[in-house]
Amino acid sequence: MGAPCPNERRQRAGAAATVHPSGVYRRVLLALVYFAAFTSIFFTIALLWQVGLGHSALQSGLVAMPFAVDSIIGASESDTLAARFGRVMLTVGLGLVAAGITALRLILALVSPSATTAGS
Repeated sequence: MGAPCPNERRQRAGAAATVHPSGVYRRVLLALVYFAAFTSIFFTIALLWQVGLGHSALQSGLVAMPFAVDSIIGASESDTLAARFGRVMLTVGLGLVAAGITALRLILALVSPSATTAGS
């Protein structure tokens, strides 16, 4: 058992906690669920692209490349956009992700696998 963290020492001394642990636990749980679900989308798309549609690993990687590049650009500009638009930007981003996933689902439902692998 290690030394108590500063927050535990403050509580033992009778002072209020600097950060209430229940709020931290909820945020950690939310982050765990988000990253487990969101990153699994890319794993699933890579498997679908290679095994299900018969494309190469390079082609599968190129499918995910626009998201990776946009993530880099978005991360570098996030402070500016957050200061300018606030929480609206988060809602717009969530809506765009949902629209993209929905569009992918519709495309996969409407295009037969034989049509996508005919040129391979």
